Amino acid sequence: MANYAVQKRATLDRVTARSVQAARNIFLSDLESKADKIFSDLNRGIDSIKKADIRQIKSSVDTVVDRHLYHAVKSAVSDGMQEVTPENELGLWKLLPDTHDPILTLAELRPALADKRDKLLDKIIKEVKKSSSYSTAELTNLLSGNYLKAFQSSYRELAKKWVKGESTVNEVKAMITTTVGLTTSHSTMVFRTETTNYFNRARADYFKENTSMDYMQIFSITDGRRSKICEDRHGWTFPLSEATQKSKCPAFHPHCRTVQRPLTTRIGSHNRQIEKGIAMNESRFEPLPKGWE
Repeated sequence: MANYAVQKRATLDRVTARSVQAARNIFLSDLESKADKIFSDLNRGIDSIKKADIRQIKSSVDTVVDRHLYHAVKSAVSDGMQEVTPENELGLWKLLPDTHDPILTLAELRPALADKRDKLLDKIIKEVKKSSSYSTAELTNLLSGNYLKAFQSSYRELAKKWVKGESTVNEVKAMITTTVGLTTSHSTMVFRTETTNYFNRARADYFKENTSMDYMQIFSITDGRRSKICEDRHGWTFPLSEATQKSKCPAFHPHCRTVQRPLTTRIGSHNRQIEKGIAMNESRFEPLPKGWE
């Protein structure tokens, strides 16, 4: 169980970090290219950025957002296939005694499963897009819009001090650093939340369409930063057919890293977890945030 949480956390964090760094590089590059104009405008006494052309930024961010979706779904399907192969054709479940925690992450299986995964990807990506919290265009606007807002706010505060002679060149450079920091923090939240959304929906679609799993179980990341929402739902179990319902498919809140775990009635240890998870009283769960119900 502990290894399961560690593996899933590492997968989610890896996909998130890759996309956050790519977005950060875009915003940093834009600010560095604007440096001369920033100084020019400040010296002319311009105290606010009224307009900023972010078409190129949105185009670049759009590419990152699309790649993020692809990598999140690819990781989800790869992850799922290491747990349960399509149609169980490699007989992985038979390799384990009934008392063993039946979660496999066998590196030697990856090459054999890669071709099958790639054939499934396009179909699953399309399904995930249909049920995603945001369209890729909305995510692009969310990220680039926040960048523009942070840039304008930082510049406005800096300009007041610069015009009064209270700021230095180093403070202008610090403004750029601050803006990148603000956008990186926001990007982390957006990408982490959407990584969890994509990851769980893609895995649910994979298990439903390609395996004979029966149930899904909520499995929250247990590293000391677990929210009350996810703590209450840890172990909650429901039929696989309900796994993509909004109230049952994480993310349950911003920054959420909770995942769904497949269970099958064909394994005795799973049956015990299924019975316990189904019996959980949903009325006692911490309510989901407004808009997440």
